[in-house]
Amino acid sequence: MTADKTDKIKTDKPKAVAIKPVYYLCGTDDLLIELEAARLKAAALQPGMESFNYESFDAAKASAEQVLNAAYTLPAFSDRRVITVKAAEAVRAADATAYVDYIKDPCLTTCLIFVSNGKADERAALVQAAKKAGYQKILNRMKDDELSRWAVTEAKKQGKTLGTAASMRLITATGTRLRDVKGELDKLVLYVGDKAVIDEKDIEECSSDCREEAGFALTDAIGEKDAARALAVFKKSSNEEPLKLLGSIARQVRIILKLKSLARRRMAADDIAKACSIPPFLISGYTKSAGRFTERELIAAVARLRRADTDLKTGRAPQAVVLPRLIMELCGEKGKAR
Repeated sequence: MTADKTDKIKTDKPKAVAIKPVYYLCGTDDLLIELEAARLKAAALQPGMESFNYESFDAAKASAEQVLNAAYTLPAFSDRRVITVKAAEAVRAADATAYVDYIKDPCLTTCLIFVSNGKADERAALVQAAKKAGYQKILNRMKDDELSRWAVTEAKKQGKTLGTAASMRLITATGTRLRDVKGELDKLVLYVGDKAVIDEKDIEECSSDCREEAGFALTDAIGEKDAARALAVFKKSSNEEPLKLLGSIARQVRIILKLKSLARRRMAADDIAKACSIPPFLISGYTKSAGRFTERELIAAVARLRRADTDLKTGRAPQAVVLPRLIMELCGEKGKAR
């Protein structure tokens, strides 16, 4: 079905580019979605004719009638038009019916791109129709090794050499959100100036530690029994998937629990860092966090984390409740740190 609806567009480029008449972009990485939408737009439109053949709509404000009227308009001095519908997750039920009908017989001189924020609702009629027709494209956050390769390639495009070890250090510092990785890499390119190679020392000195600082901030707030600040930190990270946020908290707790055990043996900081599988430059932050928890509090926290994990995976409790409740419980622990 998809192959029949795929057309070859003729451009001034050496090779024709296969463009589908409809795309439904969704997933957990907003920058990947943004870049893919831009790539499709550039591939479909005749250079110099973009202003005549491109329109963008907000699904929450524009009706399907407005969007489809634009989609059925013939292109000007080009083979295709591109219509983007942003916030596609907000498409109204009445409009979804019209879009589903369009997907069954789309205009082949238009590339209609639905851009959804976050994971698609697989129950939605529009999502089901796009998926059935082969028009859905899921762009989730990359794994660490994929991000590492992406960073190395992106650095090369900017005239810099970024080794594998350095790229992994960058990801440790920024987390797995591509927008954060790219932002830090862009800053690093400016930071090193004429230097051809970006190394781990450059990253340690320059990169803002997005993921770890957020984790430490949450751990610090919980350790100080400051529920208001802990919830505020959580709210700033609310665009993350609940299970990923829970995993981040769980990782912090496991590392701190292990660190407290190793510290009693009077091990050197570098050895503790190696045993806990964390970069040495992060050990001081973890040590500070460990000083705010008793071992008993951490063991109790592990049990609560397991319960929260079960609640999220089984739907036993609403997602909006699970993590705030966990934070309140952890902040409610009494006792002196040691």
